[in-house]
Amino acid sequence: MHVTIFSENPEALIEISTKLRETLPSNLKVYGITKVEVRSPGDYGIDKLHIIKDLKNIYEAEAIIEKVAKESYSKLIILESNKNNREIAARIAAKLNAGYIADCIDLKLDADGSIIASRMIYASKAIETIKSISDVTVMTMPRRITEPKAQWKVECEVVYEDPPKVEAKTTIVDVKRKELSAIPLEAAEVIVSVGRGFKRKEDCQMAEELAKILGGVTSCSRPVAADLKWFNEWIGLSGHKVSPKLYIAIGISGAIQHLAGIQGAKIVVAINKDAEAPIIKSADYGVVADLYEFIPKLIEKLKTTSPK
Repeated sequence: MHVTIFSENPEALIEISTKLRETLPSNLKVYGITKVEVRSPGDYGIDKLHIIKDLKNIYEAEAIIEKVAKESYSKLIILESNKNNREIAARIAAKLNAGYIADCIDLKLDADGSIIASRMIYASKAIETIKSISDVTVMTMPRRITEPKAQWKVECEVVYEDPPKVEAKTTIVDVKRKELSAIPLEAAEVIVSVGRGFKRKEDCQMAEELAKILGGVTSCSRPVAADLKWFNEWIGLSGHKVSPKLYIAIGISGAIQHLAGIQGAKIVVAINKDAEAPIIKSADYGVVADLYEFIPKLIEKLKTTSPK
């Protein structure tokens, strides 16, 4: 079985390749496409890697993915799940008359060789299982569906290509950059998130100090960003869906939309003065306390026990 995978992020690329090697048959051939160098791609099960350094827009990405998939006779095309790639994937599926499954978290082959994929639905309260009945299947996969493992040692051919010349269907008129986290939220291993339990924007410095001590980043629930405008991005169903090793929710009630964004977190710690808050009931560890009393004590404790 031949598979084409695409991501501009090399970490996402090797995560997806690892997932494929773990779940699909041993006769798998993986063709990767990215913009940058990947260290030891063969160790992660990639048979051939196309590096397109000057890839500029989604139309060029779409064209190169379609080209590689056709040349390699790929029956499965997977893109890292993000805003641009979901758009690209849908168009490729339409062009190839292929089945399209978005945001897959798992996949396998049916007895007849068809792709069966799983994805979260209903704000991550249920898992939907979908069988593709088309000859070619296109899907997107989110970050951190598995840990990348350098254990396959296949001989990988690396080729450098220029992006195909395609006429863009749209023109970017203006770009206004948001002030985002230094580390993308999807890639962060530790996230400290604030909610409406904080009374003033200045008080969020406590969360920022805690995140700094733990080597993480800060974020928030949707009301803090969308309503109060204290942050530019948020975590939840309509925002970022994250998979950190540690997620600390401070003063967040835990609406279903927010919980949908942290389903991939390995450990969730909730700090809230309401013992009945949904976030407390959903967390691995719950602390029922006033954040203004608890967080300064936690910071001071961490400062005295953390290695210098």
